Amino acid sequence: MNRALNAVIVLLAAVGIGVVTPWLLLGANSRSVAAVAPPDNVRAGAHSPTSLPSITAAAAPTSRPTSKAQPRGSGPSPVPSPSRLATPSAAPPLPPPAPSPTANPTPNTGPVPLGQTGNWKLIFDDEFNDTSLNTSKWTAGWMGTGITGPVNPLELACYSSANATEPGDGTLHLLLVAKSNTCIGGTHAYTGAMVSSNGKFQFTYGYEEFRIYLPAASAGKIANWPAAWSFSKVNSACCQGEDDTMEGLAGNACFHFHGSAGGPGACVSGNYTGWHTYASYWRAGVVDYYYDGVHVGQITAGITSNPQYLILDNTLMTSSNTSSGPLLIPADMLVDHVRVWTAA
Repeated sequence: MNRALNAVIVLLAAVGIGVVTPWLLLGANSRSVAAVAPPDNVRAGAHSPTSLPSITAAAAPTSRPTSKAQPRGSGPSPVPSPSRLATPSAAPPLPPPAPSPTANPTPNTGPVPLGQTGNWKLIFDDEFNDTSLNTSKWTAGWMGTGITGPVNPLELACYSSANATEPGDGTLHLLLVAKSNTCIGGTHAYTGAMVSSNGKFQFTYGYEEFRIYLPAASAGKIANWPAAWSFSKVNSACCQGEDDTMEGLAGNACFHFHGSAGGPGACVSGNYTGWHTYASYWRAGVVDYYYDGVHVGQITAGITSNPQYLILDNTLMTSSNTSSGPLLIPADMLVDHVRVWTAA
């Protein structure tokens, strides 16, 4: 899943390419662009729910799960998504895939993007091999530390810095639990986790890659509302830019770009619970999306050029929204690495 505008959240669906359900526009699922983003650090309009969804009890993973890619199957039915900003607009059909970057005879040093060829320059990398979060790269919270958030009024959880941990097992843990906390909008019955590189790393154009473990609420269905994305916070105006590389919506893995054309994108068919690698390649006027190194979609409408910073979060939304993922509490989202390259 512009965080600085109080706006009416709208739902609609449009078509995507070779994948399932285009998602929402004009900030549709924009984890920050589309929805309500109060000035600076407040998602305006946030409020506590009048009732809470039922909880499916499940234990968070006690050890790092084995990585295995899942085959993609038939696509899920269309998923409307909550607009994180304003007025709906129809999503244009996604254009055909762009070719991978042209190979360069100069050898790479260090890791390269999964499934890509060519010469790449690594400009950001965290392998999460330490015993505490690297605070020179990340802030554990939304625009601050401690109890923060939420980013969007559809969220039913605050964020706690204590729920974003790096215990020395080679992964970042982003834990969502049934614990009451008070943050923007009032008291919420759940507490999740977020890390952001805001003020520490940002980039304009590049290839961002996240290797993530997503808990399953049921067979093949992603639990709750997790996301790996990047966002530009320039001012309180609309359409600054938000690239949702992966957003769990209604149990599916989805991608969108929220900018001047709304929030076009799609949900990809297949089982994306467990370990998978999600990436987006952002260039002038175009973003290509890759899941497990395979091209799954392209967006050319409304692509912005403002610098963006990285965000990962694990939260949940009100069950009355049709984009809500199946509930699983507690749920531990794991991150193996986050990398950003530019084409050299």
